[in-house]
Amino acid sequence: MSDDGRKSKGSGMADQAEPIKSKDSWYRRRWVIGAAAVVVGIGIGGVSAAADPKDSSEYKNVSKMLSTTREDLAESKAELEVAAPKAEQVDAVDDREKALDARESDLNSQEKDIDAEKKELTKREKAVGIKQQEIEDNTISGDGMYEVGVDIKSGTYKTKGQPGCYYSVLNSPDNFDIANNGNIDGPGVASVSKGQYFSVQGCADWVRQ
Repeated sequence: MSDDGRKSKGSGMADQAEPIKSKDSWYRRRWVIGAAAVVVGIGIGGVSAAADPKDSSEYKNVSKMLSTTREDLAESKAELEVAAPKAEQVDAVDDREKALDARESDLNSQEKDIDAEKKELTKREKAVGIKQQEIEDNTISGDGMYEVGVDIKSGTYKTKGQPGCYYSVLNSPDNFDIANNGNIDGPGVASVSKGQYFSVQGCADWVRQ
């Protein structure tokens, strides 16, 4: 057999071995494809699980913030419930303070009125006192001899009179130096001048007119 024949035979054997190699490759490819499918399945499952919003960091952060907000809201509500009575007390105090301010204003007004009345009363008392003093200065009370211009003022004096009344207008301290005299049981009038003397006995008050 020539070299060409051997090569041909060798080529024929090689040709017969190719399907077996191809068959092994097919099994290998089938196993690899199966394994790859499992890996891909696992990968897909992992991706699907990772895609769950509840497992994301953003969702967890939002959930945490929401929980904190709810807690703050509950605390704020509790604080408001506690503060509500305090607010009512503040309103009550404000109302009481306003009432006291109004009462104080009213008292101040009354005090001013009282002060004005007091001043008016003082003025009247002063006027009455002056009048009273004037009356006293111009009134002769009791028995005696009065020098006109020294003890009493000159002028005309009146009396209501009473039984047993005697008066005399004297030009000197001498009881017999009479300018005018009289006994009166009722109202009487007597005029005196400066330098004279006025003597009265058992009479009511004589008031200068």
